[in-house]
Amino acid sequence: MPYFHNKKIVAYGWCFIHFMDVGGRVPSSISPANREIFHDGLIVPPTKLMKAGEINQDLLNLISANCRTPEQNLADIKAMTGALDTGRRRVADLIAQHGVQTFLAAQEAVQDYAAAKTREVLRRIPDGVYEFWDFMDDDLDSRIPLRFPGQADGERRRRRSRRDQHRPAGQHRVQPADA
Repeated sequence: MPYFHNKKIVAYGWCFIHFMDVGGRVPSSISPANREIFHDGLIVPPTKLMKAGEINQDLLNLISANCRTPEQNLADIKAMTGALDTGRRRVADLIAQHGVQTFLAAQEAVQDYAAAKTREVLRRIPDGVYEFWDFMDDDLDSRIPLRFPGQADGERRRRRSRRDQHRPAGQHRVQPADA
């Protein structure tokens, strides 16, 4: 959700909810036995929930008509919009207290700080080749691991990922590759 100051976007609020049910093949809409996306429930293309501060009632009606738990889903949406509105008010408070230029500069400063702290942590990793294996959600048919090798080389850090069908199921590890 865009947050405005003097009709200009100064920040975005973001919130995520997980509906209890969106009308899929089974209650709660999620099942590893589902074989196509339509089994998972209602598919809504990118659609504005709100426009000019007003809720899109047609979208709420569509969601409510396509789920087993409309009251809970609408309560989740209300909680989400409440959280976003709290964020909007707090951004406005910060701008009122410190000014819009300081607020905008602080956003960049936080990103610069986070990048510096990340580089600091990465510098502590000894040079070498590292690998990590993990699995996607189980589809009841296969257990294809994802392999994430990476290399620590001084200031340079590289990573790549690929599917690895040769790793035995159920094995997860994070350790130097040459160990």
